[in-house]
Amino acid sequence: MTNRNPKTQPTSIQWLPVLGQDYLGLDSVEQQQLSDSLFCHSPRSVRLSSRRDPLELPFATERIPWNSRGYWLADPQVRPGAFLQFAAGDYYIQDASSMLALTLCNLSPGDIVCDLCAAPGGKATGLLDQLQGNGFLLANEVIQSRLALLQSALCRSGWSNHATSNLDAEQLAERFPSSFDCVLVDAPCSGQSMVGREKQSSSAFTESQIQHSAARQRRIIRSAAKLVRPGGRLIYSTCTFAIAENEEIIEDLLMEDSDWSMAPAPELDRWSSPRLPGSYRLWPHRDRCDGGFAAAIQKNSHAEVATLPAPQRSSRQQTRSRQNSVSLKDLEFLSTDESVASQFETIQIGSELHLLHQCTLPNITQHIHAGIPVAHLHSSRIEPLYGSSVVDFGSIRPAVRVSLNQAQAIAFVRGESVHLSENVNESGWCQVCWNDRPLAWGKITGSTLKNHLPKMLRNPSIALT
Repeated sequence: MTNRNPKTQPTSIQWLPVLGQDYLGLDSVEQQQLSDSLFCHSPRSVRLSSRRDPLELPFATERIPWNSRGYWLADPQVRPGAFLQFAAGDYYIQDASSMLALTLCNLSPGDIVCDLCAAPGGKATGLLDQLQGNGFLLANEVIQSRLALLQSALCRSGWSNHATSNLDAEQLAERFPSSFDCVLVDAPCSGQSMVGREKQSSSAFTESQIQHSAARQRRIIRSAAKLVRPGGRLIYSTCTFAIAENEEIIEDLLMEDSDWSMAPAPELDRWSSPRLPGSYRLWPHRDRCDGGFAAAIQKNSHAEVATLPAPQRSSRQQTRSRQNSVSLKDLEFLSTDESVASQFETIQIGSELHLLHQCTLPNITQHIHAGIPVAHLHSSRIEPLYGSSVVDFGSIRPAVRVSLNQAQAIAFVRGESVHLSENVNESGWCQVCWNDRPLAWGKITGSTLKNHLPKMLRNPSIALT
């Protein structure tokens, strides 16, 4: 680790009592090491897409031992966001501690999964990689302003079996009781491990902040437990150190509800919490990461199944229609095999056409915020949206594809228009690719490829490497 501004470093370790009387087994030397490490940079790390081989990474790496797809960057000067492979979704930039919960999820293709607090999308895209295109992920985010970033991350993963929702935990529990094989709760917390990234202040270590966060976490996990079907699992994680926000949350749920028990992962025993065996902790001074907590619990296979409520429609849902005036056949920029298209439901949300992967969740069309956006329906024209350029829909694919060389692709990711060969035979909308990786939509006019990469995904600092 490398130090931050020394003026921000702590002068004492008085905050450590938040860990409890025994400091979770940390002796005085480790207590000081932990305190010091909070104000240091942890090594950069990435989680590699399951579609890619580690040899395709554009920089030297070291394996992260608690996640099979996780890698530390060997050179601390390398910026992983400055490569075309990142723009194309080959990997997701993610702190190593965030990958612990993904290991505990351990999904099987075909599972129905909910990521309850999904933005910005790091864990959600990891769940999609585990599903391998089979099953379904509902990625929920209660803060509406974070949905656009979540949606773009899900689409860039390339998988089609997901949708987003914008509901609080209690609303989800009412709509989808006993519906999921696995629910991941990356709980909002005091964020004590984020102090090192300067995304949290020392107030994260105050008793008032810890208790406020713990009260919210109890509400969330009780609702999350209602979402899990008998025999299913709930994964709980935080980016904080306080026992009150970690082990005690799990202990309280186990005491309140006898249908639940710990679901330990023997391969993670090295990181087991001394307070609650079967739950796991990563420490910044030991494990080359920001630090965090994760635990898995399982619901008794004989637990009572909650009754589904009657379908309800909100005012926002009134703008959705299954009987659309526009169908996939009307989208000239897509080539559609109708037999494969039957795997998706076409829905209109406002002025956008979305595809929703068929799944077993009841009344899901009425409760989602978005499927995969494929087209914007203007009054006089139809324009493609980012999702339909990068998501693999099988035989639903862009009708025209243009491949760029490295220099052209870098200019495109920067947000620039690209000059093509003078003998271009195509015009209009096209899928823009680099090295067989889709980047976004573009539009050919003469010998110019106009840029339609969403502005939030453009990277002016990407460089020729």
